[in-house]
Amino acid sequence: MTHGWKRQINERSFIDARAMTTHWKRRPQARPEEILAAASEVFILRGYAQATMQEIAQAAGVSAGTIYRYYEGKEALFHALVRHRATDVLSTLREATQASISERCDWRALVRSLLQFAYEHISRPEIMGLLQLVLGEGTRMPELTRLWYQEVISQGQERIIAMISAGMDRGELRRLDPVIAARSLLGMVLILALERRVFGEGDRAHLKSPSLFDELTEIWLDGLLEESDA
Repeated sequence: MTHGWKRQINERSFIDARAMTTHWKRRPQARPEEILAAASEVFILRGYAQATMQEIAQAAGVSAGTIYRYYEGKEALFHALVRHRATDVLSTLREATQASISERCDWRALVRSLLQFAYEHISRPEIMGLLQLVLGEGTRMPELTRLWYQEVISQGQERIIAMISAGMDRGELRRLDPVIAARSLLGMVLILALERRVFGEGDRAHLKSPSLFDELTEIWLDGLLEESDA
């Protein structure tokens, strides 16, 4: 187990190295994004409660005063970070689901691509790190979980629900609760991504199976019962 003083040295070395790298590449127009990148790393490393604006400033290679020019405080900075992380994935999700909302589609191909996209996105260290932070500190700081739900889960789920509802309205999918259907789709990849993050791939062959997303697609669309038993 790492002793507290060793952990502090490792954390300080990381922040100092991050600051030196950022200092040489920084441009005024890139400053907000670089501040968010530094904030992400410090929040994940230290936790929301323990992270300070001074540490984030040092990691970004700027003064604390510079950060306050862009963000009112740590809460505003964290809000901006979550929204920043959500922007790209929600944009991609909107593009991927738009056609299926307005016209017939190949559900197997669509669901498989969505499962793979969601799994790979959630598994990214900067996303999974923030998710673990929210899960770990959310009971003491419920505003973190509310923010994550509103900015990430709720908006992403709305797109999936709209996609599923459109398929049901056209008679392509069975008429079930689209909210439950959407949650089950996202839940499959979330639990696998958490397993991968917490326990590693190791000897877990299912996480490395080339048929992983094909089988998840079959389970979600068709279930496990044979037709004669349904």
